Amino acid sequence: MKFYVKTQQTSSETVTLNAVKGLCVKILRCAQNDKKEFPKKSNVKIILKRGFFMLKHIPETFTPDLLKLLMEMGHGEELLIADGNFPQKAVSSKNIKCEVIYMPLRDISVLLKDILYFFPLDAAVEYAASAMDLILKERGGEYKNMIEENGSKLELVDRFRFYDLAEKAAGIIVTADATKGGNILIKKGVVASGGTH
Repeated sequence: MKFYVKTQQTSSETVTLNAVKGLCVKILRCAQNDKKEFPKKSNVKIILKRGFFMLKHIPETFTPDLLKLLMEMGHGEELLIADGNFPQKAVSSKNIKCEVIYMPLRDISVLLKDILYFFPLDAAVEYAASAMDLILKERGGEYKNMIEENGSKLELVDRFRFYDLAEKAAGIIVTADATKGGNILIKKGVVASGGTH
């Protein structure tokens, strides 16, 4: 994953995630406070940019890394969209091939809607999406409707069962959503030759 940064020495440069790894939590906290940029103790500051890869019809919620991940995932692979409190370090460490993307967005529902426009759900299983039963009161109906509109069903499971399912995710999108248990796991289907699933 890459961020655009500005330093006192140069007008702009690009650094890898490893170079700013210690700032990821600050990025998420910053997003929760509606700040688009924040200073680092050194001379580097992160600029959160949207839509900087200049393509038509791509949602503002997308980044190049997310678009790449969605395209590379195959049939049956799962994508986890996690809230800001999800223990993604522990979960992703159990799957060395899992790709983690940090996106300081405060509403998973908006991102999920954008993803489902491009992402075919698996028609070979009854439930192509799973969420924690904790979400039922706050956002369960919203998730359920979006999944059903895309031809599948949402399965609600307890927290620890969800952790087990999440360990198999091919990718994790870590957001700044503070909704309790707001995570959702979606399984990818297939696209036919005509571009439909």
